[in-house]
Amino acid sequence: MNSFDKALKKAIKSRTLVRTFRDNLDPSGTLRDGYPLKMENGFLLTLNIAEGIWLGGFTVNRVNDITEMDDPVENAAFIERALKLKGQQFPAIPNINLNSVRSVLESAAALFPLITIHRENVDPGICQIGKLESAGKSSFMMREIDSSAEWVDEREQYDYDDITGIDFGGAYEHSLALVAGLVN
Repeated sequence: MNSFDKALKKAIKSRTLVRTFRDNLDPSGTLRDGYPLKMENGFLLTLNIAEGIWLGGFTVNRVNDITEMDDPVENAAFIERALKLKGQQFPAIPNINLNSVRSVLESAAALFPLITIHRENVDPGICQIGKLESAGKSSFMMREIDSSAEWVDEREQYDYDDITGIDFGGAYEHSLALVAGLVN
């Protein structure tokens, strides 16, 4: 286990708010603040801090894609105090299988009405949101939902190897699911 993995394990154990960077995938310097929850088989499950300082759903990324980590976040005390004052409570950690991209997608799809996939190496800055319809050996099919919560007629097939991030349980996914009638 390298020093980066050790630092992540320590942050998971102590529930430390960290900031991660993926310079190779996000050259614009996009960063993510969150609580690392679980690391297995080269994947990291994180509880995100959303804009406006809210608990903002979950993300799974490949650990190898993370190029840098601030541990803890410089203004962690402020963020944690704001979360507390807003009544934001740490949710139960979802049972996400981190064995492979396929297992992450299948377990997230079983627990959440919509999932978001990122393919920064193929389509930088673009994400797809929808429902997992089938999972094969090297690719999967997803029915996408558009920004008006309307289902797209065509099904899209994606290769697991192209996936650079998977989000679920966030406010935007929830809003789409609500308007689409997937949740109450």
